Amino acid sequence: RDVFWPMIANLRATREAEEVQRDLIQADAPLEMMRSLFGVGSREYTRLRRMLALEPAVGRPPEPDEETSHKLWRALSAHLQPDADEALDPKQYLAVHEESGAPMRAIWNLAQRWFEYGDVYACADQPSAAKEPALDEHVTMQRAARG
Repeated sequence: RDVFWPMIANLRATREAEEVQRDLIQADAPLEMMRSLFGVGSREYTRLRRMLALEPAVGRPPEPDEETSHKLWRALSAHLQPDADEALDPKQYLAVHEESGAPMRAIWNLAQRWFEYGDVYACADQPSAAKEPALDEHVTMQRAARG
């Protein structure tokens, strides 16, 4: 009994992790994200994408439109603290994806920028008439970054 229940709990946790991995890959999570969150290598990532009958990701994904960018920023801001220095939980990434409708690759890229530079749009969280212009600056900066 001392071995059985911990083994069952471990199997449940493993199955849940596999389901989250599958859900992330179905949402087009990039290899870097899967490597960071689960230690998945390129062969395993490719195998999972093939198993789920997903097309290989080729080239740079398109940036989300302005409305989706706003939704993404709001959803990500709700899940991250301004001084957060640790990554989101994989389920939180899925929640941001569902809330914003943004591609997982865009979510990952924005989250990585947040961790690298912090919340550069903190002023957008303050109640003022400048709230929407701050979000517009975010979109403008995204477009400028694309070149």
